[in-house]
Amino acid sequence: MRLHILAAALLLSGPAAAAEYTNIVLEKELNVSAETAWKKIGPYCSLSEWLKVSCEIISGDKTFGDVGTVRRVAGRINEVLVGKTALSYTYTWETGKDLYHGTVEVVPKGASASKIVYTLMYDIASLPTAEVKATDRANRTKTFSGGLDVMKTMAEGK
Repeated sequence: MRLHILAAALLLSGPAAAAEYTNIVLEKELNVSAETAWKKIGPYCSLSEWLKVSCEIISGDKTFGDVGTVRRVAGRINEVLVGKTALSYTYTWETGKDLYHGTVEVVPKGASASKIVYTLMYDIASLPTAEVKATDRANRTKTFSGGLDVMKTMAEGK
């Protein structure tokens, strides 16, 4: 009898929702070397300057961050540094339901030129309609494009 109840419960619950990942890749050309740019925009909480949100390191290295460093963004979102190179870092949202990941990278393009590449990857399956998904993507693209404009100004500034 218990087996029948379990089977019925499994049938009624339906299949698990499938993930639906989307990517946003933004680039901005810079008129400074990658190393110069990274010194200015690479600190793990520098997003407080280019996104105009609060940022606090709550565990780990306070400046550039080591893998495992956690920053609190906007007083409510904990992001964990999960990957790092000399000119990039990758983070994930600690408790986000949409498997959100971002990578900030500066790519060398010669002795005095580089570009910022910002990549976001996240699951939009929980959003109800194609229109809501498109609006969400457009809003994130606008927000992070504005951030790249500020990052360019920071990187090229004296």
